[in-house]
Amino acid sequence: MSNLNHPYGVGLAYRFNLHEEVLHFDEEIDLLEIPTIDHIVRRRALSYPQAQEKFVEVLEKFPCIAHGIGMSIGSVAPLDEGYFTNTLKLLREAGISVFSEHLAYTRMNGSNSGSFLGMPFHDVSLDWLAQNYLRVRNRLGRPFALENVSLSFQIPDSDYTEPEFLSEFLKRTDATLLLDVTNLYNNCTNYGMDPMEYLHALPPDRISQIHLAGGHYDESGFLTDCHGYTVMSDVWEIYREALQYTSANMVIIERDYRYDPFREVMEDVRKAREIFYELRPQSSPDESQIPQEISHNEEELFDETAGEFDNLRSFQGAILRAITDDDFRKRTDSDPKLVCELFPMEDDWVARFAGCEKLDQKAMSWKENERLDHEDEERLRQWEWSQWATQT
Repeated sequence: MSNLNHPYGVGLAYRFNLHEEVLHFDEEIDLLEIPTIDHIVRRRALSYPQAQEKFVEVLEKFPCIAHGIGMSIGSVAPLDEGYFTNTLKLLREAGISVFSEHLAYTRMNGSNSGSFLGMPFHDVSLDWLAQNYLRVRNRLGRPFALENVSLSFQIPDSDYTEPEFLSEFLKRTDATLLLDVTNLYNNCTNYGMDPMEYLHALPPDRISQIHLAGGHYDESGFLTDCHGYTVMSDVWEIYREALQYTSANMVIIERDYRYDPFREVMEDVRKAREIFYELRPQSSPDESQIPQEISHNEEELFDETAGEFDNLRSFQGAILRAITDDDFRKRTDSDPKLVCELFPMEDDWVARFAGCEKLDQKAMSWKENERLDHEDEERLRQWEWSQWATQT
């Protein structure tokens, strides 16, 4: 269990395969962000020998925060109880107080998009998110942060702009925002918003953390969320402004692949630290951004089948089905009203579904993720066989 429970400054998203590099540069890394999925999804945790020993070592050496990707808090559906229980177990056993997830959904009706899908910017989404956040918060026993995501497509006919939607969610809850500056920049670039106007439309005192990552333009010129490149030059300007405007005291550089040469990763860490300590004290002036535990409350009753969420539930199911089922997508492309055969919804929601572009590109991405997952499973089986062989 970590006794270094006062995370502050600039750090790195931790990966087991970067363990030696992280230890080598320990004096330049203020904190580590632990990806919960590495510990609660079997294939990742088992793919690295001595993973638990490495985890204990970093907990003893660095202040750590935790970041999840699989809660799917936006899904109008029951919580994934196994995922939630293992997340809570990890936080308790590791002694980690600061936790974050994504303001998005990934799963519905047994399907999983493999990437984050943004919520429709409507009041019904806010009603659901506020309710579901409260459920998770009460069971976690602490407030937590939610991250803005990079949007693969826009949903037409919105009640709010993206920053207005985020601000309204924060107003309705005690959540804080993990501001991914790269995702902010991606969405502004792709959909014609001004990054500084977006930033200044957010409540500055409700932003607790910042993420920085690389970006990559696809063949169509669409800027995608990509954690395999260095931070883009324009993002650094927004980051500096974000530190001046907000009270965020924890900054994480995200890098999920293309680590070699590792000096490039550390160059981003050093630049982020230089700007951070130019604008922040050398040590945390207080602990106000460390979430305080609250009483565990299981008395709250939530009804995922409530009629007020019927349209949103059907819309989410239809989007997931269009991504994972080519035949369904082609049929509804030609006649959007056919969506109601499986996912009944009112005409305005059918129109929103029909207006979602780039679902075919999202489907291609889903297929690639599925292929990579199968390769991961095969590598795990080979590793398990090799481990078994050494025991016989």
